[in-house]
Amino acid sequence: MSRQDDILEENLGRLLAAQAPASANEDLWRMLQAEVRHRHRQRIARRWAFGLATAAAAAVVVIAVLLRPDNSTPAMAAGEVGNVQGLAYLKDGRTPQPLASSVQVSSGESLQTSWGSQVELTLADRSKILLQPHSLLRLLTRPQGQMLSLEQGLASIEAAKQPPGKSLLIQTPGAQVTVLGTKLDVNVIQKGDGRTQTRVAVREGRVCLASGRQQVILLPNMEGVVNEGQAPTARSLTMEVNELRRLMEQKDRSVAPPAIVEYNGDRSATMWSGADVGNDQSDQPLKSVHLRSVLGGRIAAAYTPEGAELPVAADADGAAIDLSTMPLQKGSSRLLWLQVADVPGLFADDGSGSIEFIAPHCQAGQPCMWQFRLPAAAHLQRAQPEPLETKRTSSRLVITVATDSQLSVFEQ
Repeated sequence: MSRQDDILEENLGRLLAAQAPASANEDLWRMLQAEVRHRHRQRIARRWAFGLATAAAAAVVVIAVLLRPDNSTPAMAAGEVGNVQGLAYLKDGRTPQPLASSVQVSSGESLQTSWGSQVELTLADRSKILLQPHSLLRLLTRPQGQMLSLEQGLASIEAAKQPPGKSLLIQTPGAQVTVLGTKLDVNVIQKGDGRTQTRVAVREGRVCLASGRQQVILLPNMEGVVNEGQAPTARSLTMEVNELRRLMEQKDRSVAPPAIVEYNGDRSATMWSGADVGNDQSDQPLKSVHLRSVLGGRIAAAYTPEGAELPVAADADGAAIDLSTMPLQKGSSRLLWLQVADVPGLFADDGSGSIEFIAPHCQAGQPCMWQFRLPAAAHLQRAQPEPLETKRTSSRLVITVATDSQLSVFEQ
């Protein structure tokens, strides 16, 4: 062994002997121990090689023993490691081993990433996983398909389409995610009270998130949240939709659906509002609807009431919205949330250097609930009636009012 190897082994030994491992660093402690033992075995192996060169008869006996057939059944490969960035380890119930590319992972084994490291993994069913830093993922197999146990951290998953009767099952502390073929992120967060929180963000496909006997269905652009020991909840990944839902819950029944108006600085606005769509005539489920442009703006996005994003195909007159994930039966209707961009005519100079909001007409007898998102430097001069809410952040001034008339004048 070279003097350089001796120095490295001695330094690792001193590090291990310097102090007892803290509980937060137990894995690192075991990994360092494994490295020292690995180098010690290499050193012994070199000595054996020298001894074997001078003891041929003994070598024949040793080799004969080593080459005896192994009749044990190998563990089924549950996945294969692809690219490894940084320090990551394979855990099989014994000492963690440094992880390298092209390593086969058997059912029951776990992958652990350190801070700043990532691991790419392909499952036996061809699903792809990106395990993010400071995560712990265990691979398992079951008759109904593969199973992952995410104990901590974040895993970005591109699930392969599952054959009939099969599904990819993901378990976390307190939650269970069933996947038939989709793209999603599963994040396990340790809370201050010692419990875990599971967050599932769906980018494509359909996911069932369950906790106990309760479950929610998640569609693209939706996030499910489970606090350990509690029922799952669902929300949109689009914050404006969540805010519209909050305002909808607060409004009086006599108030029309709320709207969010964001001032763009060029007297135009981006508006988020609701639109009722229904199937009044067709006996067949309605799977698409065409909406005309709203207030001269462009329909940029559409969402279900729960916040799932719907495909939108814009044209000269408005946009066709795909309802195949929520087809409307005859006589039924639903509320859609719309993002309308480049709406003109909502703001105008009042002649004194201030800007006035000109409210569109609401339904007869129904005031509208408006939430204005103005520049942080804006100052509200007057509003009638008084705002329901006023919030100022470092980036904007947010004012919520319920009115059926022109309601505010502000200056930048």
